[in-house]
Amino acid sequence: MVKRYWVLLPVALLLAAGCASSYRPAVDPTFTTDSARYQKDLYECKQIAKSYSDDVGEETGKGALIGGAVGAAGGAAIGAAAGSPGTGAAIGAVVGVAAGSAIAGTSAKKKYEDTYDACMRNRGYKLLK
Repeated sequence: MVKRYWVLLPVALLLAAGCASSYRPAVDPTFTTDSARYQKDLYECKQIAKSYSDDVGEETGKGALIGGAVGAAGGAAIGAAAGSPGTGAAIGAVVGVAAGSAIAGTSAKKKYEDTYDACMRNRGYKLLK
């Protein structure tokens, strides 16, 4: 049963990576009168955000590995006390992978979005959030 959940990890990594690359700051439309300049600023700020932020997919993967290892160790300890260290380790690993990837991916995504937003604000745009 536990092995079935491991197939969800690549899906989670792809979703996390896709979320970051599709982000676009919510700019007040009254500040976008020059379309060519606006598109240029969007492109440049996206590149800056990518260069100053951690890769969301990579960070999600690292979080999954660390969470899985910590979860397996904790689950094995709890399972050993209950008489089934293997089952405890497997369940702990799955829970650890899910939690670690979610926390690391969310943190990297927020850093990317904050950097992108700051760049656009510094170029004179008013953001709606």
